[in-house]
Amino acid sequence: MKSEKRFFDIFSRYSPESDKRALLESATDIKVKFSRDPMRFEISLSLSNHVKHSILDEIEEELAQAYSALSARILPFFPNEIFASEHIPEIIHETEKSGVVSRGFFFDADYDYDGERVTIRVPFLSDGINFLNYSSTATVMENIIRLRYGKEVKVSIVSAYDAEERVNARRERNENFLREEIIKKVRFPQQRGSESAPAPATDPDAPKLERRTSVSGSAAEVRADESRIELVGGMTFDISEPEHFYGADFDIIDITPMSEITHPARRAVVLGEVFQNTQKETRKGDKNNVTITLTDGTSSAFIKKTEAFDAEEKIASLSGGDVIAVLGDIVADRQDETELYINPRSIVKIKKLTRKDNAPEKRVELHLHTNM
Repeated sequence: MKSEKRFFDIFSRYSPESDKRALLESATDIKVKFSRDPMRFEISLSLSNHVKHSILDEIEEELAQAYSALSARILPFFPNEIFASEHIPEIIHETEKSGVVSRGFFFDADYDYDGERVTIRVPFLSDGINFLNYSSTATVMENIIRLRYGKEVKVSIVSAYDAEERVNARRERNENFLREEIIKKVRFPQQRGSESAPAPATDPDAPKLERRTSVSGSAAEVRADESRIELVGGMTFDISEPEHFYGADFDIIDITPMSEITHPARRAVVLGEVFQNTQKETRKGDKNNVTITLTDGTSSAFIKKTEAFDAEEKIASLSGGDVIAVLGDIVADRQDETELYINPRSIVKIKKLTRKDNAPEKRVELHLHTNM
């Protein structure tokens, strides 16, 4: 009868430090799936004790480097009797790695486990909870518990008792930060003299625009027709001739004003003018971390992307004054999950419209600075 292969019988090229070696030597029921071009590993194994995701993440990264693989994934199985509330953060981490809607929702969440049900209380209101339910996030968590522990557990995701207070505090914090950035980097349209003047109601050339609300479900107003989009209180954009820049082409519809970016979301469309481009080389020196800051006049937002220096389509080539429409996912920053940014799928260049004052008598705006 064939003896069971141990971990290092299969991965002899990998030489971890002693603690990790002892852990992997204790693993049983090892099954490996792999693909070539590019090389990827998926390793399922059984362990007698719980192991923190940070350790498994390190092993995955080291394995991938040892075999020049694009990725290595370890899928551990633990005894079902050891599952407890202290392991819920590990389930959340695994959920985020799966790609389902979750990142940013569980920061500062409360949770408990009564032996049959896991209840997670997140600092979001009904719109956030509905979005998680629509994305079947709780079902994914139940599946992860089943696969990791062989245990049938129901997962409920609900609003925290003080969710409204925390949402308001988070919104205020984000708005204050963005306001400071805008004051430093950009002059708003209402500070540009005649550009701030609304088109007279009697202007015969004023287009008849359809009123729409943002996909966030808020009352922020967006007026649009086939060629023009106006963010009330913000900028107006010409979308009649979009110019391909990055990714696949997309329909510029269901616009989300930047002032309404308050929680993670998939496939949001945002319009804005670039006013800052910052770049930082990764630690390995082979890629570029790009952060694009843009405004739509209602607020400002960040686009973040890590891209190869030799990429054919470079977000890094965007510069101040470029006006763009972005289709992307709104996600939380890994370093600070209260901060949101746009992970772009596609970008097209558009134009910004300036407002004309067609009144026969021009208005003059006067203002006075005092020490009072």
